[in-house]
Amino acid sequence: MLRHRNIGAKVVQRMRMRAVALAMGTWRERAREQRRMAGVANKALQHMLHRNLACALGRWADNAKELLRHRNIGAKVVQRMRMRAVALAMGTWRERAREQRRMAGVANKALQHMLHRNLACALGRWADNAKELLRHRNI
Repeated sequence: MLRHRNIGAKVVQRMRMRAVALAMGTWRERAREQRRMAGVANKALQHMLHRNLACALGRWADNAKELLRHRNIGAKVVQRMRMRAVALAMGTWRERAREQRRMAGVANKALQHMLHRNLACALGRWADNAKELLRHRNI
């Protein structure tokens, strides 16, 4: 009978151990599932956070690009204004240089005219003197 009792106790002990092992297995599965769900939730949270950060960074990059575009436009406007001033100054210089060349031509023409007039007068006096001399010889 002792033997039957020992066998009965072992059976009861085994059933208890089986129940504890089953409970431990269930607990382990639930803990593993809970860790997995926490990882999934953390990934979803990280994804949302990264998406918000990426959107903010994208907006910043767009704003920086727009600011650079405005700066370039402003620089081009300033450059055009400078080039316009240079072009106006160059036009004025060209016009004055042209006028100086024209005036030099006019002065040269006047000088030539004066020289030719003096030469013509001298030549006319010589011709008059030569006629006068011929007339005196013929007399």
